[in-house]
Amino acid sequence: MKEKIQMVMLTAKALGVQEITVVGLSIFYNSGKYFRSDLDREELDEEYARYLRDVVSPELEWFCLDYLSGRISENRLMTALQMQHDRTKTQKIPVRKGKKK
Repeated sequence: MKEKIQMVMLTAKALGVQEITVVGLSIFYNSGKYFRSDLDREELDEEYARYLRDVVSPELEWFCLDYLSGRISENRLMTALQMQHDRTKTQKIPVRKGKKK
């Protein structure tokens, strides 16, 4: 299992990001073929907590292997991330109504 943790760390270094970002990208990346259009913060927190307990999910392992082997092009990854960023910018954040002072 230690080798898988090291692979995640190597992927983070290759991308120039933190390990939690690699975990998020692995959720975002679906089975080596498609990018998901939704990403839930709870899902990210759960998966990262598992990673911190030295549990590397198959999805995380597949993403790292695909990225490190060159199966995921930089352009495709950046395009998918930009689409996700644009989608989240247009979402409305619910405002909690409270008592006025």
